[in-house]
Amino acid sequence: MNPGTEELVKKVQSVTNIFNSEGDLVKPAVRFLTMPERVDRENELATIDEFLNQPPAIMRTLHPTPERLTNLRQRRKRIKNELEKSSPPTNLSGEEKDALYKLEKELKAEIRDGMLPWEDMIRNPVGAVDHNVKWQRAKKSAILAFKNVRRALNPDSEDKDLANVEMLRPRRYVAGGDSIPMLDSEAPGHISYSHIPDDNWVGAGLPLVNENSPLAQMEKRDKTQREMELEKENAELRAALKTKPVSTVKTKSRKPWSEKSKQAARDRYAAQHPPQP
Repeated sequence: MNPGTEELVKKVQSVTNIFNSEGDLVKPAVRFLTMPERVDRENELATIDEFLNQPPAIMRTLHPTPERLTNLRQRRKRIKNELEKSSPPTNLSGEEKDALYKLEKELKAEIRDGMLPWEDMIRNPVGAVDHNVKWQRAKKSAILAFKNVRRALNPDSEDKDLANVEMLRPRRYVAGGDSIPMLDSEAPGHISYSHIPDDNWVGAGLPLVNENSPLAQMEKRDKTQREMELEKENAELRAALKTKPVSTVKTKSRKPWSEKSKQAARDRYAAQHPPQP
């Protein structure tokens, strides 16, 4: 490993401020900027330069105070220093990239050591909070170095999760696999066999739906509740029909036909439908 590569490997791992015995900062920590952060600072620097480089005639119309000009010059100096010291290198050699990839692999293994699984972070079993706090304190330097390595290897990446260590968090269960409840957690969950094909259950002579399963019990409760709601609605309708007043409107009764009217109707029918020869 040549001196330049060795210096780069040490630089990405210098994530802690170093002070002397008098409390003065001797060596500041290194934190490489992401591409969006560099773009923001470069835009701010361009805005400050545009303002400070205005012609005297225009500057007089702006009436800037001496204090404002001093603050802008100091801000410009801080931004330039930050860009020079915290921007990741963009011309890495093959040896430097190989060294950083090797370091990244080592840091991943170190970070994963003792890292709580994703399910424990969600379900929060007993002791999970204290375990996570201790892990964060122990792995802080490795996490910050991992972020520097990722940004050094991908200086032009705009990915927001480029250096997110959550991508390294392990899982207890594989998607589609069986799950086990954690009875000592805030979200205990339940046993699931959804990964087993239905044909296996049928072939073994086992029911596809267990009456004591949480899903079956929930459906039973929902069904009972719907039946109770329907029965209540029917009872209210029956009660409303019983209390509904009987209509007092009199209907017009039809008088029976007289013999004369009946005979006249028969004559009209006979005239309209003569007998066939």
